[in-house]
Amino acid sequence: MAVLLTQPAHWHRGRPERVGIGLLGHGTVGSGVVAILHAQRELLRDEAGVDFDLVHVLIRDAEKPRGSTPALPVLTTDADAVINDPNVHVVMECIGGTDAAADYVARALSLGK
Repeated sequence: MAVLLTQPAHWHRGRPERVGIGLLGHGTVGSGVVAILHAQRELLRDEAGVDFDLVHVLIRDAEKPRGSTPALPVLTTDADAVINDPNVHVVMECIGGTDAAADYVARALSLGK
């Protein structure tokens, strides 16, 4: 499978002030990513010079209790909602497995994410 890599058009105007993140998965790794993005928000902004905003989180089971996690953005069971959202600039794959993950990553890359 070939994937054409492109940068989002708005990145050609210089560094963005905000990077929207779409997270695929909220298990052990995904929930850890959420915790780091929340706890280290200021450090990440200072080091990278941009705000990293968690826009969507793809989950497998909408009924599963999430426990005590930082405030989550839109939770969805629809990968297309994450990948196709124009406010998502970066897609982070944390779902495990290979088939669905490979498909999601290929689709995100084809959109320049």
